[in-house]
Amino acid sequence: MLKRTLNIDSGYLHIPIKFGVSKNELQFWLGGRLLYQFSLELSDGDFDCYCFLDVSELKNTKVDLIVPSEKGISQQSLDNIFIGQAPEQHSEYKDMYKEDLRPQFHFSSRRGWLNDPNGLYWHDGIYHMYYQHNPLVMHHGSVNVSWGHTVSEDLVHWKEQKDAILPWRRDWSVASGSAIIDYDNVAGYGKDAVIAAFTALASISEKGEGYPSGGQFLAASIDGGQSFYRFTQFAMIDDPKGEGWRDPRLFKENGVYYIAVYEIRDEVNGVSFYKSQNLHDWEFVSWTPNLFECPDLFKLKVEGTDEEKWVLFGADGLARIGSFEEGVFTDDGIAMPLDYGVSTYAGQTWSHAPNGRRIHISWVRGMYGYNDWADGMGYRGMPFSQCMSLPCEITLSKADGRYHICRFPVEELKELRNGLPEETMIELNGSYSLELNATSEIMLTIDSFANSQLAFELLEYSIKLDLQSAEAKIDDKPIRKLLQAPTQVRIFTDSTTIEICIGNEICATYAADTKGMNIVVSGEAKVKKQEWDLRSIW
Repeated sequence: MLKRTLNIDSGYLHIPIKFGVSKNELQFWLGGRLLYQFSLELSDGDFDCYCFLDVSELKNTKVDLIVPSEKGISQQSLDNIFIGQAPEQHSEYKDMYKEDLRPQFHFSSRRGWLNDPNGLYWHDGIYHMYYQHNPLVMHHGSVNVSWGHTVSEDLVHWKEQKDAILPWRRDWSVASGSAIIDYDNVAGYGKDAVIAAFTALASISEKGEGYPSGGQFLAASIDGGQSFYRFTQFAMIDDPKGEGWRDPRLFKENGVYYIAVYEIRDEVNGVSFYKSQNLHDWEFVSWTPNLFECPDLFKLKVEGTDEEKWVLFGADGLARIGSFEEGVFTDDGIAMPLDYGVSTYAGQTWSHAPNGRRIHISWVRGMYGYNDWADGMGYRGMPFSQCMSLPCEITLSKADGRYHICRFPVEELKELRNGLPEETMIELNGSYSLELNATSEIMLTIDSFANSQLAFELLEYSIKLDLQSAEAKIDDKPIRKLLQAPTQVRIFTDSTTIEICIGNEICATYAADTKGMNIVVSGEAKVKKQEWDLRSIW
């Protein structure tokens, strides 16, 4: 056993990390009470980066750091840990936000692994985004996973906060979920308390294969979403089976609170709906098949009409249109992807967004050619891993009797344009190699065409448009007829992401190291190209 007693006289604990070495368990004890326990890659000497924990709530106390059974380390690994100010104040973090693969206008966490967005809500002018966060390891690891937290006034510039919900058991992670504002103090924690719903999910490394669920928990925040109190030490909705039951989406309709939660029944993936009048007592209502992980459900008004429809989607982003009455979702048999690329997963929309907007963001997972979670999925050597997509607005339109779910980048992103664009007229007569510059936006406006076919090829993928019939294909598969013939294509390029957006209707997201990358544009058309350098959000 290794032990070190620390006087917490400042707000942050800084821990040196060595990638790829054996993980050790680091425990935090205060007066005989176990506070936290993390699995991380400690090292005696040579290390790759510092990670940090906000320990401001422990200020002016003495904490014992204990490694109960050390693997490949000595006392020196604990002696290397130091107490200090915020990471921005220390030279050990001088390259933060300047790293080789750091996205410059997509949110990524300062340190550690990131995946699913969680608990999205807007309140008092602030957009809150929680997310799956392993603050001390560059891959998911199924341990340490907490709710990271970041806030923004404009959906563009983000200010990271301390992790809001941390695991309270070594064998559990705080898995995905959602949040709403309790405007009427229904739960009893005060008017405008933030109510979060999440799954306590057992670690695969502790339990073997699968992720057994500990049930759905609710927690309340009375400090603006900075910290949360669990309603009870027990799950508010008990686990019926032990596996395949997670990711609660909390919402309110006609005075009733509902939770939509991914649940396997008879080996079929689906979503279950539970209802409550008081946010404490929950009753099963219904189950709908064919949905996997991270459900989201909301109502949209058809553009230009008073007609309303419900939209339900899971982690794959396949949105289904239907109705929702008294806890039962009825599918109209209409489905379409929110994103037509290959890299988004586990998206969610903001609750209570102003002006009736429905704003969506997803995890952009991995990078092209990298699928190994244990290797950071393409971010090898970086002190962080993964990023979020651009925030996009979702609307619902109807034409020729057909519904169209439209998704397009939020208007606020135009704030990042740095000055006037560089403009070029392109006379397409065959193929043209469009160079992608990191941290840029390219807008292609189709002035005229001799052949209605226009194609974009990126890596092994393709997007093909018929400029006359308004039909679109992805990888030679017809996907849908657009609302109108496309006249404008926007391409956003960051260090590890490319997002291609056609009109205000469809987007396709791809994750890759974009250095030196081109998109091949093919067709016979006259195209106006405008390119902006985009300012860093950091």
